[in-house]
Amino acid sequence: MERNKIRIKVKAKKASKTDRYLSKVLKIVGFLFIAIAGYYLIDSQDAGLVSKIISLFSAPEVIAPIGEAVFPWKPFSYILAGHIPGILGLIWAINYSKKNTDRAYRFIMGIIVSMTLFNTIIYFYWSIYFGIFCYYNYFIASIFLSITLVLFFISYLIYKRQSLLFAILIYFHIFMLEMLAQWVDDRYLYIFTAISIFSGVLFYISRQDKPYLTVFSNALFAHGFLMILVLKKFVFNTSPSYLSLFFIISFLYFLIYYIITLYYSVIENKKIFQVINLLNTFVYIVLNGYVLSRFGYSNYYGIILFIAFAVHLSSLIVHKKYYQQKGKLSAIEIACLVLISASVSQIWSEYFYSLFMGIVSILFFLYAKQNKNKLYVTAVIISLISLVANLIYLASTGYFKILNSSALETNAVLKNVFINSILVCFFVTVMRIIVFNEKKEGDQNWFNRSRYVRYLNILLAISSFVVIEWISFFFVKSTVYELPFLNKTILFIAGLFALFILIKGDYFSKKNKNWVYTSIYLFAIFLIAKIHIDFSPTSIKYIFTNNFTMAEVLIHYIELLLALTVFAISFIKLYSLNASKKKDLMQFVVFTLYFVCTFLVCKEYDYISIITSNLSSGISEVEFDMIVKSNQYLPYSMIILTCSSILLIIGIKLKSLFLRSIAILIIGADLIKIFLIEFKEISESYKAFVFIVIGGLLLLLSWYYNKSKQHKSRRTSRKS
Repeated sequence: MERNKIRIKVKAKKASKTDRYLSKVLKIVGFLFIAIAGYYLIDSQDAGLVSKIISLFSAPEVIAPIGEAVFPWKPFSYILAGHIPGILGLIWAINYSKKNTDRAYRFIMGIIVSMTLFNTIIYFYWSIYFGIFCYYNYFIASIFLSITLVLFFISYLIYKRQSLLFAILIYFHIFMLEMLAQWVDDRYLYIFTAISIFSGVLFYISRQDKPYLTVFSNALFAHGFLMILVLKKFVFNTSPSYLSLFFIISFLYFLIYYIITLYYSVIENKKIFQVINLLNTFVYIVLNGYVLSRFGYSNYYGIILFIAFAVHLSSLIVHKKYYQQKGKLSAIEIACLVLISASVSQIWSEYFYSLFMGIVSILFFLYAKQNKNKLYVTAVIISLISLVANLIYLASTGYFKILNSSALETNAVLKNVFINSILVCFFVTVMRIIVFNEKKEGDQNWFNRSRYVRYLNILLAISSFVVIEWISFFFVKSTVYELPFLNKTILFIAGLFALFILIKGDYFSKKNKNWVYTSIYLFAIFLIAKIHIDFSPTSIKYIFTNNFTMAEVLIHYIELLLALTVFAISFIKLYSLNASKKKDLMQFVVFTLYFVCTFLVCKEYDYISIITSNLSSGISEVEFDMIVKSNQYLPYSMIILTCSSILLIIGIKLKSLFLRSIAILIIGADLIKIFLIEFKEISESYKAFVFIVIGGLLLLLSWYYNKSKQHKSRRTSRKS
């Protein structure tokens, strides 16, 4: 008997599984046949189906009064043939569901799917190919839609199934697509109003059942229809006739879906809803901003930002009043800070980025201070760094614009960069004051104040450098020097800035000092090279023509003194940091130092030769080149020989085989150059001078080498 009972149970389970599989197979086959029927129905028509569908979204509107055509009895009878059995079936299934819940549910789902497919096929069959609107007008369509949706929602309230809700959603939006494809007059108002009402009802009847996928899918469908309006009216046709409707509907959508997502965010306390809420705000701002810019109304963009800010602020006030114990809304609070910053920045849109990032930085720090959140302080520093980086970009591009612009354009560039630099300086200074005055609470502070003050000091120094630079540009532009001397101005101020950084070494941590000093060291090399490269036949002619000789000499040696000071201090600091740690780095520093000194002395010899030349007052490019080329023989050789001897002495001092080898090679090559090439071209007195100099240097090297060797032998003897 027990075995028989087990067999009966097994057979029953197998039978139930077979029934379920058979039911699924029958549904799949049924839908497949309906799809095939739709395919043959479409295939039997003309070949312009795709072009007709595209024309629905791109062709201009043709305004035609509703209700003047003859009532379409034949297509209307087809619609009734699909709706009446479906409605009667729904009423029967709702009553039948009291006794047979599972069977009634499957029956209701089948009715919804069947009505969706049947109505879609019949509607597009008559509307696209015969031009007949089956419902005649939207009053009749609303009756059909309302009756079916009421029955659909009743069935959902009975079963609480997500799949049923999703099927209702698909039915409704396909119905809206049918309306959008045919109607001309007032169709947008009707469709968007119907979607808004449907969204509210959908949320109300299902809010306790957590139908997240359905609610968010409904929002995507709704925004999809709004995008159709944007494409058709504002992209393809560029018609402003529906601007007011668009702004009203977009705000209504923003508000509806904001409230829905905010509700789930508060009740469920999940961050994903806050992210979706911010995404909804982003879509609203971007979409409205695009439409405004499309018609040249970008000045009103601040109103859109302010509306979004007002909605967020209202939600925060309501939440603080009624939901004090539930989910936090930090993302919405941050969005409020960003939106108010953007709204205020729109008042002076020419300098939007500087105003926006500056205001955001201050508001973020105040928010971080209130919540004792260290993460937001980091965000403040990042925003200020991006603010200063943007200023550097504006200054760099502005400089090149000045070099290639007219006087009017130059004034505009000067004004733009100068005001931006003033704004950046202001915001960085305010932030420094706020951070510096932040008092410690007890033994520990909620963030490292000294560290952030150091960051702000660096940013303030950079922004101040740009301000001073552009003030100097203004004065240079208003004097006789004009544009050719902007290079001198920017390099001189940059040299002062580098010197300031070297003096204020406490701004940087020990890890960063090496990198900073190396950068300044290389900049000093560039500065020295640039000072002499800029000295050209054109500049020397301009100087002597306008009697600026004394001024030029004075400016030249001030620049050179500044460059050498920066070079020397950066070299000393690098040496002190790395003398005992990185021998290879010091060899590189000394090696570059040798070339810089050699280059500097050679170019200074050229500079003095040209300045003191009798031809200076009327020097030509050919004469300028002649003086420089004549210096490149014996004078350059003697300078190279002297500097190489000094390099050899330093190599002996540092016990560097690399430096000694380089120095010996350069001395040997230089001696070959002197005796084989230049000895033939010089007089006897110069030959004597050359021998004296070379002999003296060789004796000096020999003496120093022997002296260092004696010191070494004494040390070894003491150790032994």
